Amino acid sequence: MPINEDEIEDYLHAKKLHQPLFGIKSKTMKVEDWILLDRQILRVIKLTLSRSVAHNVMKEKTTADLIKAMSGMYEKPLANNKETMEEEQALL
Repeated sequence: MPINEDEIEDYLHAKKLHQPLFGIKSKTMKVEDWILLDRQILRVIKLTLSRSVAHNVMKEKTTADLIKAMSGMYEKPLANNKETMEEEQALL
């Protein structure tokens, strides 16, 4: 069963692995360590996605880019639904 975005974020915060979600590298962290951490988090998130969602974000190479792509996938349908509802209300 796929895990939703909030559950992923909660899990990563609990494990203190949330920095890659926002693309924020600690000043004290080595670049090599940051790249490894980002890849690990990216893999964890991709493993939790449904196949249809994973297919749409497989090209993303960083956690921050993956989160942006997923947000864009869900924001567009919500905006379209709101627009449709407003049009239907105007007809009433």
